[in-house]
Amino acid sequence: MIEMSCPRCGAGGRVPRERVNSRLVCRKCLQVFHLGPGNKAIVGEPPPQKDVPKEREKVAREHTGLTLELGDFGEKLGKIKLPDPKILGAVAGVALAIAFFYWLFSKQTVEQRAETLAQAIRTMDMEVTSAIALPGTEIEAMKWLGDVHKEYTDLKLNLGNIDPGVKIQAQPSSDGSTSQTLMVFSREGATSTGPMSVEQAASLETKEGKKSLELVVFWAKDTWQAWRLDGKRTAENPNGPQ
Repeated sequence: MIEMSCPRCGAGGRVPRERVNSRLVCRKCLQVFHLGPGNKAIVGEPPPQKDVPKEREKVAREHTGLTLELGDFGEKLGKIKLPDPKILGAVAGVALAIAFFYWLFSKQTVEQRAETLAQAIRTMDMEVTSAIALPGTEIEAMKWLGDVHKEYTDLKLNLGNIDPGVKIQAQPSSDGSTSQTLMVFSREGATSTGPMSVEQAASLETKEGKKSLELVVFWAKDTWQAWRLDGKRTAENPNGPQ
């Protein structure tokens, strides 16, 4: 028996297998229908018997075509050659080595970090100062920068409105995990961004006031062994800006 349902009202029922492609009538809605290929209920009279083989042939042809397409796809997929695992391993090894050396040599020394901080002091760059600060000390670092920038501006005016040069001396700790740098801003190495040269600006230099600014800055390594500004220790340093 074949389980089926009326294509019009959906009433269910069962018919013998020999009734496929025979005239059927729904007992509920009296709709005439028949079972076509795949035992699908189709509204209307069944096709003449001479057309039944054609329908079956069409279904078989479609099924065969799908099988051939899947077979061709599998054959093409099987022809795809994957790279040798040894080659893939070598390429991955080279990539890791390049990444390691890039990480190793891209890390800045404490002197380079201090140079970055010196430029941030000149321009009062809070963003850069916060970025290089040790995590958890960003606020102290930015407050310290504000005080230092005032001292730097006074020094700049005392030197005739030229940008003071800076000398940096690093003193690492014995275990290398921390360091401190002495940053000295003064006329030595000064540059001028205005209309007057450094020599011309010397005539505007005041006789009173500071002629240099000395800062003791503390550094510590983070989890990735990169030097970071210890904003808390630096701000608490008694030799900081007054």
